[in-house]
Amino acid sequence: MVIQNYYELECDIMNITMKHILHRRSSVEKFRDDRRGLNRRLFNFLTISRSYSNHRENLIKRTLSPEIDCQHIKDMESRQYDESLNYRIVKELRNYVVHESHSIHQITYGGWWSQDEARNKKVMENTINIYLDLNELRRLKFKNNILEDMHEQIGEKICIKTACREYMTYFARIHAEFRQKSEQIALHSQEKLNSFKKSFYEKYPDEKSSITLAALKLDDTDNNTEIVYLKNVALKSLEDLKRRNGSLENLHRRYVSSLSTNADTDN
Repeated sequence: MVIQNYYELECDIMNITMKHILHRRSSVEKFRDDRRGLNRRLFNFLTISRSYSNHRENLIKRTLSPEIDCQHIKDMESRQYDESLNYRIVKELRNYVVHESHSIHQITYGGWWSQDEARNKKVMENTINIYLDLNELRRLKFKNNILEDMHEQIGEKICIKTACREYMTYFARIHAEFRQKSEQIALHSQEKLNSFKKSFYEKYPDEKSSITLAALKLDDTDNNTEIVYLKNVALKSLEDLKRRNGSLENLHRRYVSSLSTNADTDN
């Protein structure tokens, strides 16, 4: 969900850029619509990111194993908080947008000429940028030590796109660590599940489906306390997510471009 909300934020930024190229966002109301839409996307991204961080430890222990040591992941997140100003900005923005105000204070629309080496000609690159304004953050009591760091290291305007991309890079590193720690447990769970199913089919060879196959959890007196259905939907979903969500650990070094690289065309 974190990746999906980040994806939707980036898509809206690109969509607004294209609309500006085609239609020129010339009215005040259109500018306001752009800002409202991006504030909504950013709010969703910040909220789900904080929710994931807050519940990560319980999620790990509830869905995988209570024996997993989460301290290493906590320490890793603390180090990244200390090392990256953009990571700190995004973490603190969530409190700001919930308790104080919208976080996008300024949007700029623009473009510049650059050299297309493949076609040996000038092309216009277009983009929009969304910013935090430090004066506005000061007025609404943003965290003082982060304000000082932003002023000293970046300036009076903070590019939210840059901050979110770097945040996602560090988020991906934490998640990669979580994947590594949970890998063996997931494999062991799959092996146990396959073993249960195999013994079931050996005992009942006429059964065509194991969709209702379940194990009974018994207490010390052999009384049933819980029914655990032996479905592997969660494990299959985990494998699907691992295939779909590749490495994002260098996301802040990547960007999307619609520039044509065919040297034989002018389009």
